[in-house]
Amino acid sequence: MEKRKEDIKRLWQLCFHDSEAFMELYFRRCYREGNTLSTEAGGHTIAAMQLLDYPMTFCGREMVSRYLSGLCTHPDAQGQGVMSRLIGQALRLMREQETTIATLIPAEPWLFDYYARFGFSTVFGKQEEWWESSAAFCKNEGTFSVTRCEETAERERVGLYIYKVESRLACCLLHTPEHWATLCEDLRISGGELYALHQNGRIYGAAVLYPEMESGWRVEECLADNDCLRTALLNVVCREKGISRLRVQRPASLQEPATLPFGMARIIHLPHLLQHYASLHPDSRFTLHITDPLLPENSGHYHLANGQCHRLPDSTAPSTDISRLTRQLFLPQQPHMTMMMN
Repeated sequence: MEKRKEDIKRLWQLCFHDSEAFMELYFRRCYREGNTLSTEAGGHTIAAMQLLDYPMTFCGREMVSRYLSGLCTHPDAQGQGVMSRLIGQALRLMREQETTIATLIPAEPWLFDYYARFGFSTVFGKQEEWWESSAAFCKNEGTFSVTRCEETAERERVGLYIYKVESRLACCLLHTPEHWATLCEDLRISGGELYALHQNGRIYGAAVLYPEMESGWRVEECLADNDCLRTALLNVVCREKGISRLRVQRPASLQEPATLPFGMARIIHLPHLLQHYASLHPDSRFTLHITDPLLPENSGHYHLANGQCHRLPDSTAPSTDISRLTRQLFLPQQPHMTMMMN
């Protein structure tokens, strides 16, 4: 098993060119033998991926999901269907384990079309914008304090705040304390910084920053109780760092202008998802005919009414593939994905 891990580390470095510090962190904190799928040939690993546990809200309720990480194929084995077979194996395994949703972030633009062949749909978007510190000040901004969090206890408190805010979002990948601890280590080795906005001991906002060569600082995430407090937090961060603007990345609806495609989702266990949806929308009533060639257990006719989802032997509903259904269910919820170890 240790040999496979070292093989996968070498393959990762060959494909992604990450720093030694990041790789040490990833393979210490994220890699798990039981979550690893790989293909071997000639005594060496030629393709691999991790299926990381990442809880996710869907329609505001937490569901079981997996994040596909580190998908890589040795250059000499590319174009031979090795990764296609491994993804098919991953889909079947996740279905057997009753995972409801799978997500991933394509490493290259052309991979969006590649993963779409396996039923993944682009539902996560992001926007990048320059935030000017001359933006309007928040009323009562002076009554709040902003601190750079360096102590472990401070960072843990911020992590709990971020998890609370994420949990209130309709559709969001959640950062559990374990995920947050890994992210904090990544911040440390990357020279990043964490800021918190607070008043009377209560946290009202948090910002995660990474240094950049060209622009100075990139805001990877900025969450606050409201937009006014978010403005206050970014204002103070700019003053703290003596800069006039920040490059801010934020999740955005793919229906908004200038939104870039970012992440993809795939429904793994459709009956679970539809029952979940029906229970939260008891007044909804409709029938679906779904086709899913890669996971035929999902294919069939479904009727949702009175908070229940039932399979039917047949229906007159037009056929819809699993990718289109994913977009129809996810996009209205403005899916939120940030701070991933991608």
